[in-house]
Amino acid sequence: MSRKIRSAVTLSVMAVVIVLGATWAWAALTDPFPEGGLFGDSAAPAAEEICSPIELSPGDRLRTDQVTVSVLNAGQTAGAAAGTLDEFVEAGFAEGMQGNAPDDADLDFVQIWSDDPSSPAVRLVKSWLGDNTLVVERELDTPGVHVVVGDRFGDLIEGRDAVQVQRDVTVCGPANAG
Repeated sequence: MSRKIRSAVTLSVMAVVIVLGATWAWAALTDPFPEGGLFGDSAAPAAEEICSPIELSPGDRLRTDQVTVSVLNAGQTAGAAAGTLDEFVEAGFAEGMQGNAPDDADLDFVQIWSDDPSSPAVRLVKSWLGDNTLVVERELDTPGVHVVVGDRFGDLIEGRDAVQVQRDVTVCGPANAG
């Protein structure tokens, strides 16, 4: 094959590739975004998808694998909530949600926010954070026990694997527990 024919064939193939690429790019550019947004489903999962109620009675033992933990970042350290949630999951807790704390969160270390501060789930989670962890009575729309971390919070400590239940209580357990 002569050089002129080989060059003509090469240029023709390249032209077809460019036209196909341009057509695909134009189609992708003009398609509407997916329903959940550019990066997929941006809506947070419903609490029912993360949490199932577990009813306990006095004398029962509540274990780490029966407690869902959600972690909120109240500091400026990127990834603090994700890292802390990973530690809780490694310790055996069920994975809740992670995200940023509301703007009114003002803390340096760590707090637990709960609508039931005396819950055995709160006591169990607190054992992994230390005795000086402040428990704040507060309602949130994320499931589980809410751990709020600030910039000066480090790592979890070795906590308890279970606590004794003192009263009838319902806790947020993993979704597949119900």
